Amino acid sequence: MPRFRASSGTWLNYEVAGAEGADVLVLLHANPFDTRMWLYQTAHLSQYFRVVAMDFHGYGKSGPVGDRALSVADMSRDVWSLYREIGANSAIVGGLSVG
Repeated sequence: MPRFRASSGTWLNYEVAGAEGADVLVLLHANPFDTRMWLYQTAHLSQYFRVVAMDFHGYGKSGPVGDRALSVADMSRDVWSLYREIGANSAIVGGLSVG
C-alpha cells in the first residue's frame, strides 16, 4: 500500500500495477468508491501501462479530509502531487464522476 503526503498534509493511498518504464495511466475513482473501483481495468490495462489509481481524501485507505470541504482545485493539486510522487512527466488520465 504505497502512500504519500498530499499538499494538505494528510496521507493519500495509491496502488500501482504494471512495468516501471511503461507509459503511465492514472485512474481517478468516482464518488463514493475508491481504488477498488478500477480492479478489473487495472488487471487488464497493466499489461500495457503502468496503472496508478489513487484514493481521494476520505476514501479507501486515504486519510480523512478534516472539517472542510475539498474543492476541485484541492483534488487537482493532489493529483499533481501524485505525479511527482511516482516520477511521471506525463500520463494518460481516466476518471469518472469526481475523478
